[in-house]
Amino acid sequence: MGLFSGLFGKKVDISNMKTVRVNISWLRGVRIEEWTVGIEIDEETVNKFLDGATGELYVLEPLEKGVPKRYVVMKDRWEEHRREAEEIDKLFE
Repeated sequence: MGLFSGLFGKKVDISNMKTVRVNISWLRGVRIEEWTVGIEIDEETVNKFLDGATGELYVLEPLEKGVPKRYVVMKDRWEEHRREAEEIDKLFE
């Protein structure tokens, strides 16, 4: 019995799991992560929000009461948010 199967009661084989590239807009700009479908994100959300042209997901990560909160959004909404954030940043240059 492996470490994780002992801890969680069942063994999960992640070797065949699909990963998706995720663009995250957060307080300090943009970062890119790879999420495993079924682990970090459910398949239903991927099917709903995956951008057909890029094959990627787009996430907004604002702070709510000092705690990061993630929202998966469509690419056009994500890009709109990035433009707004860049305009605000220009005010402080």
